[in-house]
Amino acid sequence: MKKKAKILFLLIVFSNLVFVLVTNTKNINALKEPITSDSNEFRAYSFAVPYMYTDVTIKKDGSIDISYTINFTNFIFGNTIDIIDIGFPNKHYNLKSVQAWIDGYEITDIRESEYISIGVEIHLGSHSILPGESAVLVVKGNNPKMVFKDDTKKNFASCVFRQTWFSSQFAFGETERRVRFYFPEDLTDMNEVEKRVSDTSVNFTREADYVEFSKTSTPYDNDFYVGVGIPSNYVDKMYREFWVYRFDELVAQALFFLFFFGFFGIFFYVFCIYPLKERKRYLPPTIKSTGGAVRMGLKPSEAAIILEKPLTLVASLVIYEMMSEGLITVKQKEPLRFKVEISTKEKSKLPTYQKHIINGIKKREKSDLKWEKGSVSGARPHDPFDQDYIRKALLSLIRETTMKMKGYNLKKTKKYYNELIERAWQDMKKERPELENAFLWIMIDEDYDDRMKDHYHDYYYPSWYVYHYHTHYYGRNRGRGRDRITGRELRKSGFRRTKITDRGQIIPGTDFKRIQKNIVRSPRKLLSSVKSKTRPVSSSSGRSGGGGGGCACACACACACAGGGR
Repeated sequence: MKKKAKILFLLIVFSNLVFVLVTNTKNINALKEPITSDSNEFRAYSFAVPYMYTDVTIKKDGSIDISYTINFTNFIFGNTIDIIDIGFPNKHYNLKSVQAWIDGYEITDIRESEYISIGVEIHLGSHSILPGESAVLVVKGNNPKMVFKDDTKKNFASCVFRQTWFSSQFAFGETERRVRFYFPEDLTDMNEVEKRVSDTSVNFTREADYVEFSKTSTPYDNDFYVGVGIPSNYVDKMYREFWVYRFDELVAQALFFLFFFGFFGIFFYVFCIYPLKERKRYLPPTIKSTGGAVRMGLKPSEAAIILEKPLTLVASLVIYEMMSEGLITVKQKEPLRFKVEISTKEKSKLPTYQKHIINGIKKREKSDLKWEKGSVSGARPHDPFDQDYIRKALLSLIRETTMKMKGYNLKKTKKYYNELIERAWQDMKKERPELENAFLWIMIDEDYDDRMKDHYHDYYYPSWYVYHYHTHYYGRNRGRGRDRITGRELRKSGFRRTKITDRGQIIPGTDFKRIQKNIVRSPRKLLSSVKSKTRPVSSSSGRSGGGGGGCACACACACACAGGGR
């Protein structure tokens, strides 16, 4: 099955490679779900932009020189601003031409942005803006193919520009915004310059050697369009919007239809099956796959988060981890109930997500007691925890795992833990394994059920699980002569291992799936609730944040993409 999936994937890459390369990358980035300001648990930045000034110099070769001067004020409760994204008008911008300074210090680490469709990310390094501090960023760069033939007036050339903006999830307050246009040296009379903007809220003035557009707005206003028209004899080269913005799209569509009929099945997979998989994703997009090393030392539940396994599986792993540590034990099988085996003092030392689980168990104990006394009506709750505590525990675990991944490579880390899971299967056959908790690692495997059914008798199991298995499925505790083992005793037993040679109605290890079904009442509702916090749907729509397009006068629009201080 896995080999077929790999072959299918290679066919997908082959049939869509050219399509992806020539398609404007904004269409791909539009699929990404940035964290919105509604998710306070995962918001990293909070700042104001008192002013943002842009100088646009029109060159004879049809390009423009862009110079930004932006004042950032980092709020005292905000995170350190270490990377700033600046949008550029179209994908033809010259990355090598981009320069940046922060408070006069030159910044040399400038890369193509991974956060916005078209633009750069400026890594401030040792000049990062700390909470409570302010700084002025200057960014300069050249963007070709920005002067177009004006369709509204004969023998005129036009340049329309949209100033960059910053996400409303990070930026707040008012911003003094200004764009000045400078022209080729032989254009000296500013009365020859015509404005190309219909927004009455934008002020327009002519000065001795430039024209200026200005308004007071917000740092996240993505609709600051300004533009000018000048006699075409002042430039040597003009472009048509079709060749700059539309041609690539049409070529991409043509290539796509050529492949469509031959690879209909692949098309169906990419555009139907893949989006369904995307719906199951919940990992915050702040975790990146570029740079950094492998993040080792994660627990099985944390690794399952990184691999974006179903939340029911993650919740079950958390329970099994707590059972292996002697924090909780199974109190009864039907309906499933757990017992807390530690004191309040010991609980205070646990990570937050484990505290939520324990609180959920205790709340269910109280509701069960009320039900037994007849003080509440209705059926007895089937799930062993209050569901809100499961949600809180998973959100806390995702947040803690996200923090642990800061500075590490997501792709390499995923590969490492997938290999570790395979190694855990081999360790299960050893009485003295390298991985003491191999039993927990194999539970993450997608083929867990099949492999366990076929080879359960070949494996060694930790003592805590052997106790759980015999006691709650066959009503006996072998080798003890009594019916109960305390959590403290289970902790002392550690991961001492033994085989389970007999097979009854329940195959050893397969009861893990039963626990998954009992822990979470509504997996879909849980995923939706968690995802609303970790990967909220963006409130923006349309072409905002894109790179270029048409304007009302059919001039090409220099749309600067959303960016900054993520």
